[in-house]
Amino acid sequence: MNPTGTVHADLETLTNKDLISATRRWQSRRGERLPDAERVASLYEDEMNRRFGGPTTVKAPLGSDEPRKAQPWWNFW
Repeated sequence: MNPTGTVHADLETLTNKDLISATRRWQSRRGERLPDAERVASLYEDEMNRRFGGPTTVKAPLGSDEPRKAQPWWNFW
């Protein structure tokens, strides 16, 4: 959905940069619980997954996937 309230008819016409930007905007709107934001953000995320072939930094978990070494609770540094 663009600012006028209509969903882009063809997400494939967006450049990669525009797609990433729009996806981040819709994810922010979803966090604000705006109407239709969940559905539209999902459409943009699906296009990101299709285009980039898997998880991207837009949906990547925070931190690394490598397990961290356990440390005593009093030793944070």
